[in-house]
Parts: sequence; structure tokens; C-alpha cells
Amino acid sequence: MFDIHTKIQAHIAGLEPYSSARDEYKGDAKIWLDANELPEDSGYNRYPNKDLYGLKAKISNQYRLSEDQFIIGNGSDEILDLIIRLFCKPERDNIITMPPSYSMYEVLAKIQNVHTIKVPLDEDFEINTSECLNAITGHTKLIMVCSPNNPTGKVASKNAIKILLQQDAIVVIDEAYIQFSDAVSWISELEKYPNLIVTQTLSKAYGLAGLRLGLCFASSKIIHYLNIIKAPYNVNVASAKAAMRLMKGDAEIELLKKQIKEQRTRLIAFLKGCEWAVQVYPSEANFVLVRCNNSKDIKQFLASRGIIVRDRSSQYRCDNCIRITIGSTEEMDQLIITLKTYQA
Repeated sequence: MFDIHTKIQAHIAGLEPYSSARDEYKGDAKIWLDANELPEDSGYNRYPNKDLYGLKAKISNQYRLSEDQFIIGNGSDEILDLIIRLFCKPERDNIITMPPSYSMYEVLAKIQNVHTIKVPLDEDFEINTSECLNAITGHTKLIMVCSPNNPTGKVASKNAIKILLQQDAIVVIDEAYIQFSDAVSWISELEKYPNLIVTQTLSKAYGLAGLRLGLCFASSKIIHYLNIIKAPYNVNVASAKAAMRLMKGDAEIELLKKQIKEQRTRLIAFLKGCEWAVQVYPSEANFVLVRCNNSKDIKQFLASRGIIVRDRSSQYRCDNCIRITIGSTEEMDQLIITLKTYQA
């Protein structure tokens, strides 16, 4: 039986969290004299908890989860940092990553002096399950899975993840791009797996990258401990208010997904007809990875014409690969027109 209390750092288990003024009183009042704020109303003179309660209610309703099953962060990176801090003891514990993938996992681990064990994806960018199992040690606390994966755009095998979830470690599934996929989110499996954490973001499909808002879904026990160690006002008033106003509903997300998929299919078809494109990878994200005969030259060619793409050659198995984000119809028109003039 998996026991979360044996996985968190011992000193955190008994930690008394900071209690802010707005944690101690959550109702309405006429006069607020408890938090040393200025009384003049600027729209931002009060601490953000009241606005955050509204955002939590909106997310709870949209994801059909209780508020003790998720936490809101200052972007997904803050949440990932909190997860490593909660479970991993510096200089002793390790996390498993699967390159090529989101490189921030390793950066965050290094900042906290936590070792990273790299188990590369296979040649088809699939999880190498047997190698992952062999890599797990008594000090492995986290297994990081990005699905759909960045930069490959591939959804991780459900069977592979189920095998990982049977191990004595926390499996963190980063679903930053899940809204662009037909795959079912692992949020639906939270009740079944107490060692499962799912992270998402409002930066991609919700179009709120500039607000820096991330989401973490897990058991109420894990969320309880993450709430203990997070900063008391980690989400600001402006972000909370804007998110309440701008968050898309299910119908809008479905329309957005349809538009992205159409442009993604169109781009992939075009790239497959380009002589310089060695391999175009299928994608379930809002980007396409393509292996070129000269990624540096293509990147510079496009940049000289005001179009910026990302060279991912530094990533494992991604030599001469560029990653192209799916833009608007007009932006994709311009990209394709420009690439038609490229001479390899």
C-alpha cells in the first residue's frame, strides 16, 4: 500500500505553515485592518486571496474537482519546483527524466541539489519502460513524464505509464499540451493512483502565458503538503482577476483545438513535401518537430524574414530538428509562403 507520508521530506511533515491574515478570515467585511495594507483602492491594494477563491471556484467547476484536489501556481514551473522540494532531499534523492523532454525538470533538480537520472526515450520517442524500471533506486522519488511531450509532440503510452505507477515512486505527468490532443487526461485516474500528480497550465490552450498560472492535480494529501510549502500569495491579483475573465470554457477549447489541429495537419502535409525535411514527426501538441538537412540555416533564413522558430538540436536525438509552433491561419500562410522560397 502506497503511503505518501513515507515519501515527503521528514522536516516538512511536521512543518507549521505560515498563516496569512486572509487565511485566518475568509468572509466579507466593511473594514479591513488585519493585513497592513493601504486603504486607498487602487484595484490592487489588497492581498489576492479573495480573488484567488473565485478563480479556484471557477477551476473546480470547469475541471469538476473539489478544491482540495488541486493547487494554483505562478506558472507550472513553480509547481514543479514545489514538487521536487516536497519529496526530494538534497544530495540524496533523485528524479528520473526521459530526454528529449522539457529540460526545466533537470534545471529545477540541480537548483535543489537533487540528482537527475536520465533514461532516454527510444528511437520512436516512446518511454523505454524496462530501462526506467532498471534505473529506479531506493532514493528515486519522482518520475517525470511529459505528455504530450515537448519537443516531440508525442503522447506517452498509457500502458507504460501504468507500469511506472506501480512502482514505489511519485509519477508526475506534465500535461501542458493535453488540450491539443485527443488523449484523455490522467486527472481521471487520480482516485486510482495515490502516487500520481498531474500538472497543467493556463499558458497554452487557455492563451494566458503572460499571466503565469499553472495547475497541479493530485490527492488531497499531496495538495495539503504543497499548500504548506508554497508562498502565501504566490498568485497575484492581476493574474487571478484576468484569468477569471479570460479563461475559456469547454466549447471554446474544443473550437480552439479544432483550429489548431487543422493548421497542424496542414503544416505537416506541407513539410512532408519539402526536400530539406528529412523527417516530420506526428504531433498531438500545438507544435510540429521536423528534422532538417540543416536546421541552423533554415532557422536563420526564417529569422531574416521575421519568422522565429526554435532549433532543438541541443536535445537528445533531436540533431538538426526545429520546432514550429502552430500560429494563426494568417501566420501559417506566411510561414508556408516563405518556406517555399527557401533553397536548401
